[in-house]
Amino acid sequence: MTTKEKAFLSIFCLLAWSGVFLQLYLSIATSLENDKTLIHGVIMYTGYFTVLTNIFIDVLVTLRVTGVSTNNSVRGCATTAILLVGIVYHFVLKDIWEPTGAQWLADVMLHYVTPILSLIYWIAYPPANKVSITELFKWLLYPLAYLLYVLIRGEIVNLYPYPFIDLMVLEGAQVFVNSLGISLSFIVIGTAVTLLANWRRNS
Repeated sequence: MTTKEKAFLSIFCLLAWSGVFLQLYLSIATSLENDKTLIHGVIMYTGYFTVLTNIFIDVLVTLRVTGVSTNNSVRGCATTAILLVGIVYHFVLKDIWEPTGAQWLADVMLHYVTPILSLIYWIAYPPANKVSITELFKWLLYPLAYLLYVLIRGEIVNLYPYPFIDLMVLEGAQVFVNSLGISLSFIVIGTAVTLLANWRRNS
């Protein structure tokens, strides 16, 4: 790893973890303000694809900056997922609420700063080896596993983190269609991520 890459990753790591821990604090604080428990805040926090994917990215960046090698396919999956987070938030979720103060800052960190830094890192320091397009089918297991988790979780806690998969409001068929749309978006983004990495390797 070059000095320049390590410096970039150190800044990336600091900013990314700051967003994750700020949101954790806010989730717990909100629960306590509403006479809920600390555990309730943590449970709500871990229901979001945004949070879990930010943690996914943060762990990979932390491993890399400390000198631990990371699997390129896993990195590609995480990069695709965090870009999905940013794109879906900006075009689907951004206008349904108006966060202020610290919550606004957490939203910016989780939905814009980390995705943008992840894309920059993928472009500036692409995988050394060619990324096969077939890796997409492995990567897709991550959002599908999340979907299964969040639907089962929703049945237990009667709360769904995103309106497009809320079975308390939508029919099952509509949730299926919405989930299919998100999955297809993941595949499109993953294809772009794969092609971008291979183009950068050859440039």
